Amino acid sequence: MPYINDDNRGWRWAYEFADREALNQELGSIVAKEGKCVVFPNIYQYRVQPFELADNTKPGYRKILCFFLVDPFTKGVVRGMADYALMGTITKEDAHCRNG
Repeated sequence: MPYINDDNRGWRWAYEFADREALNQELGSIVAKEGKCVVFPNIYQYRVQPFELADNTKPGYRKILCFFLVDPFTKGVVRGMADYALMGTITKEDAHCRNG
């Protein structure tokens, strides 16, 4: 099934949103502190804000490591992927091949 970016018709039909009504609602924000981990379920949409260095005379960077965790023993395992779920991981090449 092809996917079209920003195709909101299904959401609007299923949840009876008005035409210009927002599809999400802001719940708040979290400050990510050095040495800490921020964890939240995948049902939430997130946005990473721009940042500035505390001392812009020195070089710096930000690293973000994101894990999408799934339980391979749920009904949500795609047909044909159960064998990979039992193995624990798949290669990046296999993931790209199966996702189109």
